Parts: sequence; structure tokens; C-alpha cells
Amino acid sequence: MSLASALEGAADSFPDLADVIRPANGDPMRLLESLERSSSVMLLGWLLNKNLVAGEELVEAWLEEADGLAAILELNPADLNKTARKVIRRAKHFLRSRGIDLPKTAPEAKVVTLPALEESFNTAAVTPIDPSGTRLLFIVEENPAGGLRLFEVTVSEDRGILGVRVYSAGRSKVRNFLKELKAGAVAEVDLVKALVARAVAGHPTDRPMPASLSEWRGHLVDAESLTASTPGDAAFEALGDSEDLDADFVIELAKKGEVGPWPPETKALEVVAQKIQDRLDGPLVLNEKQKMDQVNEIIDESLEKFFGETRGIKISERYKESAYIHWKQGSLETAKACLAAARAFLDQPPTRNAVARYFVETPLSSFLPKAKEENVDQEDSLIVAP
Repeated sequence: MSLASALEGAADSFPDLADVIRPANGDPMRLLESLERSSSVMLLGWLLNKNLVAGEELVEAWLEEADGLAAILELNPADLNKTARKVIRRAKHFLRSRGIDLPKTAPEAKVVTLPALEESFNTAAVTPIDPSGTRLLFIVEENPAGGLRLFEVTVSEDRGILGVRVYSAGRSKVRNFLKELKAGAVAEVDLVKALVARAVAGHPTDRPMPASLSEWRGHLVDAESLTASTPGDAAFEALGDSEDLDADFVIELAKKGEVGPWPPETKALEVVAQKIQDRLDGPLVLNEKQKMDQVNEIIDESLEKFFGETRGIKISERYKESAYIHWKQGSLETAKACLAAARAFLDQPPTRNAVARYFVETPLSSFLPKAKEENVDQEDSLIVAP
């Protein structure tokens, strides 16, 4: 039975509290805020005895709040059955393991502090970078009104800050959210603030910042953020980049959508496609090798344009940041491959970078000479080995 269903049963058993229990709609924090201390203790004890699963869920949620902790500590073990007493013992052990000294008697809510739990939520998280260069950044901080604030910042490499959303929730909900962020990874707050600061610095001058950023900017960036290390920097420091680029492996990651792909913008590729089409439809009669040579020249020019200098640095940063996520998820091979790719986009000429070539040639494949699909000798192939 869910907590909401169990609380409905409690409302039937305690008619005097029904008008307080039902409006909470199964939300432990709303329930805690609405109940008097004595009622909280009575309701919690009843749930633990009648519906252990629901009672344990309520204990877990209330542990995160001063009023809830006070109610838990005020429970009389003599009023609880054996399994309910075990739940309370586990809860107290949980608190002691985090260095919290439990008082002999239930304290007033205003003097109950949870330093270890608060410290554990000085955290942040990042999601992978999608093919457009967009990702979500999460920063968690204490909410003066109780519980936590969860900031969700949408950032884009080319478009800067796309939006800022702020959620208020109890610690248990935020903890569960971070646990379920399977595609992303938890990171230190300073590392993620550095990513926010870089997105702010790179925000286009002709596009206004979201109003929500102005409201919460002081919570998301500070003076040190712009020069601080990012999660990708942390991955580089921990793993280095001694691995040689395994282009086939990195390209396979892109094909699967695990890392990238990050091709140039569609409009830019359309220009290249038109150049290829014009060249092949020109007045000159060309054999297949000549066609490929002509197209290869256009491809090489586009590689220099798309991945030389600034653009190459941006793709390098994407791979470095991706390395952090896979490192934290335990995929060490993928993390090291990402760091090797990051180095390749910095150090290698784009025309010698097989991953960069894949990003351009794949969306243009329908415009390439048919001879490429036939088993032409390698020396005549459009694909230039790195």
C-alpha cells in the first residue's frame, strides 16, 4: 500500500485529523507542516504499527526535517510493535553514522540541527551533452524555508543560457532524483558552477538572458566560477590523456548515441552538399577517381572550416566533459577514449582526424560518388586514413 493510501486509512481512523491529513495528498512534508507535534507522533506510531512500509517511508522523509526528527525521537518504543521498533533503531543508527549526537529526550524543533545531512546535499549534477550541444546542469542548496532548492539550468554551447528552473523539495525527493539520474553524474558544486559561468560568458550578445537567471544568478555563479575547473578538467586530472585515439571506438560511440555525434549545423552542411553537387554536375566529364578527388578537396576544405581553431576547441571540450560522466559511471574505457578524442580535436589537423571526418561525411553520404560504395582501392577512396 502506498503512503497516500495508508494516510487515507489514517484519516478514517482519526476523524479529528482528517481535515489535516487529506489535504496533504500523501506529501510527507506538507503533512509535517500541517500537524501539531503530538499529532505527528501519534500518526507516525499508528502507521508504523499498522502499515510498516508506509510508516518507514514517512520516517525516511521526516528524518530530513527538524520537526520530523523531533517527532521520531519522541516516539515511545513501548507503543510500537517489534518490527516498528527496528525501523526506529535503524533510523537512529543512520543519524549516528553521520556524526549526529541524539539527545536523550525529544528536543524542540528550533534547536534540532542536521549538519551531516545538510553537508551531504552540497552537491550538483550534470547530464550528457546532446547532439545540439545542449545539456542540463543541476545545483542543490539549502532552502531557508525548509528542505532544499534544486536549480535546473539548461545550457547550450552556442546559445548560452537557455533557461533556469527552481524546484523546492524535501531532501529525500532530491536524493532519489539524483540517484535516478542514470544518464548523468553527480559532481561538486564548484565544478558545475564553472560550467554555468562559461555558458553565461558565451551567451550571444544579441539574445537576452532569461529573466530567471537574473533572479537567481547569485546562487549559480560567483567571481571564481569563470576560472574554476569544470567536471571535464577533473576527469583529465584524474585520468590524463595518455591513450592514443581509437577512432573506430569513438565513432562507434557516436553511432550508438552514447557520446555525440556532433556534426556541423545543418545549414552549413547544406552549403557543402551544394558545392559537391555543383562540382559533380559541372561541364567536365570526370571518371570515378577524379570525382572522388574533387569531392575530397571540398570535404577537406569544410573540415578545416568546421573543426579548425575555435570549433575544434569546442568539440574537444565536449569530449572532455563527456569523459567525466563516463568516468563517474564506471566506464573507464569510454572515459579514456573521450579524453583521447578531446586531445585529437586540439592537436590533430582536422583533415587527419577520422572522427571529425565522420561527423562531416556521414550526413553528406548521399552526395558522395557512388564509386565509394564499390570496392575501390584504398588509395582511390574518399576516406583518407588518419
